[in-house]
Amino acid sequence: MDKQFWIEKWHANEIGFHQEDVNPYLQTWWDKLQINPGGTVFVPLCGKSRDMLWLLKQGYKVIGI
Repeated sequence: MDKQFWIEKWHANEIGFHQEDVNPYLQTWWDKLQINPGGTVFVPLCGKSRDMLWLLKQGYKVIGI
């Protein structure tokens, strides 16, 4: 795939991997990781992820790329 393919998909809002809601697995299993609130969470390949907002609301610092 070439770069232009993905640019066109983004502009046409044809991004099937984007979820409208927070990932339910994140919400179910996050506490099991026992990460202290206030800590920093790195979210690679996040795109338009709503997961980052959810993590912020839980009290974490979030870095997404």
